[in-house]
Amino acid sequence: MRRNVWYIAVSVFLVVGKFLATLASGNTPILGLDLQGGFSVVLSPVGKFKSDSIDVARDIIELARAYRRGIEAVGLTVLGNPDLSILCFTSHEIDMLRVAEVMATKGWLPGVVRDPRSMHLMLSMLHAAAKDDYLRDLRASVDSVRAERGVAAKMNVSY
Repeated sequence: MRRNVWYIAVSVFLVVGKFLATLASGNTPILGLDLQGGFSVVLSPVGKFKSDSIDVARDIIELARAYRRGIEAVGLTVLGNPDLSILCFTSHEIDMLRVAEVMATKGWLPGVVRDPRSMHLMLSMLHAAAKDDYLRDLRASVDSVRAERGVAAKMNVSY
């Protein structure tokens, strides 16, 4: 019993000492992530990075939000609550694989998902200039598929 108390006391002393030494040296994490399991991760850039990188990340997130608003305005449902720039969207009334086929006839290369039948986007700032055109063609494709009343998609989906 005495031995266990001694180990606990030494462990607490070492942890507190290390914590105080870290504070005294002025070290602070750039970005911390609590994984809710007793672990923590500190992320920092490797090598040189541009100070405007945070602005680019913010712009990509805002772009994804703008796409999401446009997708939902068409009457489609975004699956989940994406934090970054990958959006997966579906419909409970029409076949999204058929929408993807119609989008392909308009020159788009749609990403599709087998289950649930849906489409997805992986956005970067390269997609900013195409946002209005994409959303316009998505709306037209959804309207076209609604008007077809049950025409099945012919494409095969692997994923």
